[in-house]
Amino acid sequence: SKEEGGTRLNGEIKVTQTYSEYHFQLLGVNGLENRDPRRYRIQGVEDQPPRFKIIDPLAESEDVTDICARPLLFEVTDDYGLASIHMEYRVLGSNETDWIVFAIPPELMGGAEGEKQQIGDKSIRVETVLDLKKTTLPGSTAEIPLRVKVGDHVRIRFRAQDYFDIGKPNESVSRVITLSVKSMAEIEKALQDEIAHLRDILDVQLRKQRAQYNRVGRLNQKWSVVDALVGKGKREIRSAKLEQNGIVDRLVSVRTDVRRVMNRGMYNRIFTKDSADKLQEAADVLTSMIGDPTRREKYGFALGAVQKLEEAGSSVSVSERAIFFRTAQDLQGQTIAGIQKVLDLLKKWASYQEIIRAFREALDIQKSVIEGIRSK
Repeated sequence: SKEEGGTRLNGEIKVTQTYSEYHFQLLGVNGLENRDPRRYRIQGVEDQPPRFKIIDPLAESEDVTDICARPLLFEVTDDYGLASIHMEYRVLGSNETDWIVFAIPPELMGGAEGEKQQIGDKSIRVETVLDLKKTTLPGSTAEIPLRVKVGDHVRIRFRAQDYFDIGKPNESVSRVITLSVKSMAEIEKALQDEIAHLRDILDVQLRKQRAQYNRVGRLNQKWSVVDALVGKGKREIRSAKLEQNGIVDRLVSVRTDVRRVMNRGMYNRIFTKDSADKLQEAADVLTSMIGDPTRREKYGFALGAVQKLEEAGSSVSVSERAIFFRTAQDLQGQTIAGIQKVLDLLKKWASYQEIIRAFREALDIQKSVIEGIRSK
């Protein structure tokens, strides 16, 4: 195109090599070359294949019931954009199948904050459910019965392709997740054993917290009458703070495990809503002790006690130090009450779940008897 002061030339080239040097030179129709040819060094970046991050389940294998509706959550990213995402699964065991393939529908794509995502984006988050009872993918009209039985294994994987301009598209396959089908009684027993183990852990933490409460009381008597803390005083307070922090860490772990047991019981269709609600209440009480940054609850009782011990150790005022010690003790007292409440809730849950289990066993026996009569 002609412009004031000269002529503008436009064009494009395709970069086909990962590292090349290109030489541009103008050549007139009369054979004359431009005096100052330009040289450009272009660094071509190799197109990388899509990358998967499976968020749930974290483990490569898990035991499930034959009526399980297993939630699945993963993210897939690509440096230039995603062209397709598929979910694949197959059954190994009594009724083996080839890989069954579903295209992930748009309604299952969305970010953690609920933002809309679609094919073509560089990062897509997918949340779906593999229902072994219905054997359909949400958003899909396809229905392929799996007919899984106890002893079978269901393998799941995801596949993605990126966009391409030159050559073939890159394709990636995620790691394989294996769901091993077990009896409902077997998984229910395993979940009950996990809760029993968590109760044992909480019993230990309750004893530790009571000991810590008494320890902070002694520290208050000993070091709230001293103007300046010496090395020994700082070390004793630091030791108490570390011990309190250890209790917090164990309570965080227990909350994670309570939620995991609750979720497993629900998606395996073992727990009733009342049963799950009891575990959720226990998790909520634990949150009141350790806080939850996702709910803007940074500090709970137990974690607050850690903070107050930190402030007591750095305080240069006798009166302030005494206040910090007393506040720490108050928070530890609330933590003691909280741990006891969680123990009571888990005990009630165990009793309730045992009734449900016995009722389910009675129904299974009744069903077996009826089938035996009909066969005769």
